[in-house]
Amino acid sequence: MERYFTSGWHEDMRHRVREFAEREVRPRIAEMEASRAVAHGLSRLIARQGWIGVTIPKAYGGMGAGHLAKTIIIEELARVSGAMGAMVQASQLGVAKIIHFGSAQQKGTWLPRIAAGDCLPTIAVTEPESGGHVLGMGSTAVRDGDEYVLNGRKVFVGNSHVGDLHGVVVR
Repeated sequence: MERYFTSGWHEDMRHRVREFAEREVRPRIAEMEASRAVAHGLSRLIARQGWIGVTIPKAYGGMGAGHLAKTIIIEELARVSGAMGAMVQASQLGVAKIIHFGSAQQKGTWLPRIAAGDCLPTIAVTEPESGGHVLGMGSTAVRDGDEYVLNGRKVFVGNSHVGDLHGVVVR
């Protein structure tokens, strides 16, 4: 169950993220843009703040703070760096799939690692023919014993360049 926080808590969170973004993200922007390199270390530093786990229930080590807190975190990071805001947003999409559709074993394995900042999830939805339109997806998953066999092709996988755990959306 999600815990509901007061507006004061949300404002404190906004202040903490804004301060972090100014101190840790802003000084790296020029180098990131000049090198056109992925900021792996910065992505990990953001994850270790616990912000990827903001919507993960406390029972799994997350903040259990809900979608408003998630939005504040993304907004404050994106205010300084669109790339870092997008990284958190893409990770949150991966988290949501585990929270809502993961088995008990998957939740127990992955959510604590994500909440601790040790694992960055991704989300693979976009396909060459249907784009991000999920009803037009052609990729499938067919059960084969205890496993699934995936068939299809994904493109533009959010966070694929920094991710550890890849969530693939299929039929």
